[in-house]
Amino acid sequence: MKIHFSDARIIAESHGLKDSLTTLMSKAFSRMSFQLIMLDVSLKYEYDQRDGKRRKFCIIEAHLVGCEPITVTSEASCYTQAVNLAIIKLKIFYISRFGRIWNN
Repeated sequence: MKIHFSDARIIAESHGLKDSLTTLMSKAFSRMSFQLIMLDVSLKYEYDQRDGKRRKFCIIEAHLVGCEPITVTSEASCYTQAVNLAIIKLKIFYISRFGRIWNN
């Protein structure tokens, strides 16, 4: 399973973010890695007009063997939370499509 990060600027600004997110996703998808060809991860942010805070987004496009790519999105206050939420959404889709993959 290959993990590709699309936005190099955000990754470069946050020291250690790429390594921690790669480890997080590798552990999260270890049981389904034989069916995952590639995860394309895109991190983005927008400024909220109302309170001036940065809203962070994660978009994960998963390329599975024999399937069309699946895209999930999430929003949170930090990138790690956004990635965790996207991982949960992707696992829910995977379970509904292919059945149980893990016990925890």
